[in-house]
Amino acid sequence: AGRRQEGIHHGAKAGLAGGTPLTLRTIVGYPQLEAAAQIIVANLAEIGIDAKIEVVEIGAWIKDWIARKSPITMNSWGGITDPDLGLYIHFHGQPNGRDFCRLGSSEVDRLLDEGRTERDPAKRVRIYHDLQRVLATEAISLPLYSADLVFAHQRHVKGLAIHPTGYYYGLRDIWVER
Repeated sequence: AGRRQEGIHHGAKAGLAGGTPLTLRTIVGYPQLEAAAQIIVANLAEIGIDAKIEVVEIGAWIKDWIARKSPITMNSWGGITDPDLGLYIHFHGQPNGRDFCRLGSSEVDRLLDEGRTERDPAKRVRIYHDLQRVLATEAISLPLYSADLVFAHQRHVKGLAIHPTGYYYGLRDIWVER
């Protein structure tokens, strides 16, 4: 009880009165999001936030996300091998990007444009480090966990190489040896 009261006190200091409602959305077919959402809901309860989980089909999620009507969403988009692929569409303003996170920052747009066009790898690293500092300062997106991706296969399945993103790239290179 003492830990909960301390958490509620910290929640109140952050402007979140006891019983503050919150909807946390997950997507059907992503069990790791559902599992993480349950833990986050329990953690939020400790600071007096009454969070509920809403599970929607991917089509409904995409429609609401594009229309910028989606509540807070458990999403999984890590593991991208180049920062441009993962960050540009999410944070760059329209019409070039979609600014899905609704940041609306000309500084972020500038850094993303520089990162996209810079050919010197060392300069690109500095640009994306600067971008990370801005995103961390703005706290526009809060990564709460990283899902472990575990793959298993039988010994007679050959040529399986897991892509760093966890996506199923390269499945055409697999064969079965009996």
